[in-house]
Amino acid sequence: MDWITAARDLGFPAVIIAGMGYAIWTAGSWLGKELLVPLRNRHFDFLTSLEQTNKTIAESIKEVHTRINDITCLRRE
Repeated sequence: MDWITAARDLGFPAVIIAGMGYAIWTAGSWLGKELLVPLRNRHFDFLTSLEQTNKTIAESIKEVHTRINDITCLRRE
């Protein structure tokens, strides 16, 4: 069944609605593949990087705290 036969059998407004539905479906599929999936992957990469940075900062803070604690212990003696 082609578009002209569908328009004759179902009516012109029904064919326009079906065509718009197909266009919206196609646009949504393209948007998902070309925009949302790469954006999600980049976001996950960012979160992984952020997690590694937080671990590095935590280790640095722990080292600074240890050094400060050593200095205050030396002052008390």
